[in-house]
Amino acid sequence: PFSNTVVITGTATDGNSGVANVRLERDNGSVVALCGSSNLTPPPPTGSTAWDCTWNTTLVADGTYTLRAIITDGAGNTNLTPIERIVVVDNTPPVVGALTWTPVTGTGYQFVSGTTLWVNPAQSGSARLTVPATDAGTGVNRVDFPDVDGAGSIWTPGASSDLSNPYETVYGWSAGATSPNGQSVTAFDNAGKSTTGSFTISTDNAPPSGGSISYPNAIIAPSAVSVTFTSGTDGGAGVGDRQLQRDETTFINGVCGVFPGTYTNLGAVNPTSPYSDATVATAKCY
Repeated sequence: PFSNTVVITGTATDGNSGVANVRLERDNGSVVALCGSSNLTPPPPTGSTAWDCTWNTTLVADGTYTLRAIITDGAGNTNLTPIERIVVVDNTPPVVGALTWTPVTGTGYQFVSGTTLWVNPAQSGSARLTVPATDAGTGVNRVDFPDVDGAGSIWTPGASSDLSNPYETVYGWSAGATSPNGQSVTAFDNAGKSTTGSFTISTDNAPPSGGSISYPNAIIAPSAVSVTFTSGTDGGAGVGDRQLQRDETTFINGVCGVFPGTYTNLGAVNPTSPYSDATVATAKCY
């Protein structure tokens, strides 16, 4: 494939009157002269000569072209069968879409938000990074993936390349991982053009904060109890799932027994506030 500015070379020979002119044309449905004898370097002398022609391919559309060399000698004779070569011009880099993460192992210790992977550095796990790369010209040659922690070994693998679609790699981390933060992949086409795509890996070892819960603090008849709550905030991966839990003990002679500290889930995951607990019973403390 051709891209940017290329130099086309050849040799013309005539054993009689010598080479007088070499004309190079391009043809992709319409014929256009690229070079004639006046701008060949050096101008063709008699006998045998090497010639070259400089072509700025950025001035034409991407696509397939036929290059044709027409040689004329000093007596005005032209080669009956022009010398032809078919070439592909590709000056458009690959297209890289939005990168995606797919958890593989340690799924409970990671969270995906767009192109960002949040991980718990006290645990271990892995996730697959997929790069949707396409190239309408010469096609995608490969996608290069970075070594996200340089000389470190907590994140694996090191730098790698994927030569086939889907273009992906699986990054894994172990306990003690640090945040690689912003990273980029590079997609190359077969003409050497490239495009980058960005992703981020961050660690989060701080729990959410600022949540609250409120419910009647009184002796009440066994009926549905309204529980109001707020989820709080999280400065890292954000608040994920919410789950109300309840501990219970006996209520005898107006006194609550010792709470065992055994909390069980109350209702479904991610309830809305206020939550109505209709499972309360007589002679129980919650």
